[in-house]
Amino acid sequence: MNVFAANAAELEKLRERVDEMFRERSKSPEHTAAWQEAALAFRTEYDKLAFPGGLSREFGYYKVDILKLLRKNPLSDEQCARMRKVILERVRDRPVREMRAYARFAPKVSLHSLRQR
Repeated sequence: MNVFAANAAELEKLRERVDEMFRERSKSPEHTAAWQEAALAFRTEYDKLAFPGGLSREFGYYKVDILKLLRKNPLSDEQCARMRKVILERVRDRPVREMRAYARFAPKVSLHSLRQR
């Protein structure tokens, strides 16, 4: 497994922990604290795992360039599904400089279900 796949797996594990703790946060103050800890761990590790080598998620222009390259190359069904998930997460979040690039990329991985969301 390469560094990107390993980091993606670790981020997914951290995100799943946040989701799990989120569902249980109202049970007690301890559960709320566990949820907050899980969220902090995710935020703390995100840049290091998502952008190895010191790249920052603040550099949206890298994402724009990557999306342009992805748009011109074939993607597997699994890669398309992952990109649909990324696009939905980004458009539901705060507006970012690369939003237009995501909009241009979306038709490449589009499904009817994506349009409905």
